[in-house]
Amino acid sequence: PAPAAAAAGAPQPPQRMVRHPIEGVDCNVYFFEPPGEAEAAALAEAAARNPSGPGQLLCDFFAYFAWQVDYAETVVSVRLGGLVSKHAKAEHECWSVTPRLSIEDPFETWYDVAHVVKDEGMRHMRNEFVRAHALLARAGAPGGGGPPEGL
Repeated sequence: PAPAAAAAGAPQPPQRMVRHPIEGVDCNVYFFEPPGEAEAAALAEAAARNPSGPGQLLCDFFAYFAWQVDYAETVVSVRLGGLVSKHAKAEHECWSVTPRLSIEDPFETWYDVAHVVKDEGMRHMRNEFVRAHALLARAGAPGGGGPPEGL
């Protein structure tokens, strides 16, 4: 079957397939490395166009995972750079559908690396996303006084 995460018209990353030594299935182990200096410079130039600094990006990351991600309906796919349907992963790769955060292993796409986080751990993790966002947002606000202690 087609990959559960393949969105209509979405560009698919290159593949480098290697046989898993234990599971006996093919795994995509591709990592991007610019082939030359010109490509690396183009990548650096594209990154430089991002108007947000690292602090704002980190604050936005915590806000996103605290409030915007629907853990019950989506899976985090680092491989595809976004979220995919949890129900599609269940249908195509036999994933369990739980209300907790799910993160696709980028090489063994049938494996949820967050499956070990149970309900209590999930509540704690989400609360920490909220707390981290609040601390960073407060520190970055006018008159916020800089980073809070312990951060």
